[in-house]
Amino acid sequence: MTITDSLDGAAHARGIPTDPLAIRAAKAGTDLILLTGSEASSRSVYRSLVDAATAGRISHARLMASYGRIAALRAGL
Repeated sequence: MTITDSLDGAAHARGIPTDPLAIRAAKAGTDLILLTGSEASSRSVYRSLVDAATAGRISHARLMASYGRIAALRAGL
């Protein structure tokens, strides 16, 4: 299970927009992406992640692997 620190802070510190940084994190196999900015910023990142997944830039297999790890964690395994 991999979880990011706040991407908002990391993105700001590096001068990188949060949306592409979140996509890079997802493509690298991060299971949970922490966002601490505004609700509007979180919506934008969510939309970017959905668009990237729909376009195939984040693989379905990667998403399903993350889903499995999250589900196992929730189940207490």
